Amino acid sequence: AVVALALGGGVGYAAQRQLAPTERTVADDTGTLSVTVPAAWDRADATEGWEPPNADGATFPSLSVGSAEGWATHDGAAEGVFLALLPSTVQPEEVPKHPECDTAGRTVLDNQDGNASVTVVYSGCPGGGVTIERVVQVSSNTLLWVQIRGDHLATANQVLDAVETHGI
Repeated sequence: AVVALALGGGVGYAAQRQLAPTERTVADDTGTLSVTVPAAWDRADATEGWEPPNADGATFPSLSVGSAEGWATHDGAAEGVFLALLPSTVQPEEVPKHPECDTAGRTVLDNQDGNASVTVVYSGCPGGGVTIERVVQVSSNTLLWVQIRGDHLATANQVLDAVETHGI
């Protein structure tokens, strides 16, 4: 009976682990931005808009999802993604720098589906993780800013690939 109980408990635990979601999709309040992230990134969701610098009081869609409150200011102890639209007719040639990281990868300039982008991967960040910065010209007068902090480059890349805009 003890062996059967232990075996049943083990099978139940394994089944529960198989059925537990491994990722989740989150959208901003307007439905303009969405991203699929690891299920563990469920401690901090901010889905309301933001006021970017030089926006003259205008609010734009934004989304912040992380594994802990204040994930973007932690010293590598938390993971997360920040997405935001901002007004601009000019695609920047550089992205925000991260001097707290040991290495800045090469700047990658790309053009996919007619959208110019600039991407840099920073490694050796606090906690041993990575930070990815990407800016995409999603329309003639709108940029999409993406920042991802993760423990592993593979996870950060998967989140980056799951960023979507809608209605633009």
